[in-house]
Amino acid sequence: VNIYILDCGGWSMGRLLCLPHVGGVALDSEEEKFEKFPKMISDELSRRKSLFAKNSVGTLTAYRKNVADDIPAVIIAIDNIVPMFDLYPDMEPFLVTLAAMVLTDDNFATIIKAVENGRNLYQNIKNAIAFELTDKGDYSTLVGKIDGLPLPHNPGRAFFKGNPPVTFQSALYSSGSTEAEMNASLLEIAKTMAEKWNGPLPRPIPVMPDTVTADNLKNEYNNRYLIP
Repeated sequence: VNIYILDCGGWSMGRLLCLPHVGGVALDSEEEKFEKFPKMISDELSRRKSLFAKNSVGTLTAYRKNVADDIPAVIIAIDNIVPMFDLYPDMEPFLVTLAAMVLTDDNFATIIKAVENGRNLYQNIKNAIAFELTDKGDYSTLVGKIDGLPLPHNPGRAFFKGNPPVTFQSALYSSGSTEAEMNASLLEIAKTMAEKWNGPLPRPIPVMPDTVTADNLKNEYNNRYLIP
């Protein structure tokens, strides 16, 4: 999976940039990233559409099943979407076009409805998980009979409702008594993950480097839209 984060909130998402699956984090002050990001994603989607057509498939799932498992899913996470539209009005038609590729229509109201459904889904998920409880009998009410199934003592581990319930990792846990300590712990976890990851890395959001070298020009020759 390739993850891209558009942070128009508290600028707290930048700490996730060092995770190996995160291709980039664009803060609302980084105008160049917001200008280049839609072009990068649109070009990638066009490339995939051509590839799907060549192999007579219509979706990423079908491509992975019938051709090869060499194309990652792309996730775009947006923190505080309304201010983003105020700052970068061109993002709205881009997201509408993007959503039209996975929705049955290109009505922006459909996207809003999808967001509302996502919130309902989040609430339902909250009602279907249980972390470590003092009274083991409470698990039956919340997630179902665990029949003595132990919950591993890994921070962030939980039961998900089912018959029988299953254990899963809900989040990366960062230890610390202050925000600074938790941030440092999270960065250390991300560093370890990056060191152990040996697969392909997502393409970064393109920006003009402070210093342009001959190697920069050579490497980006086939992506000339990156050079103003």
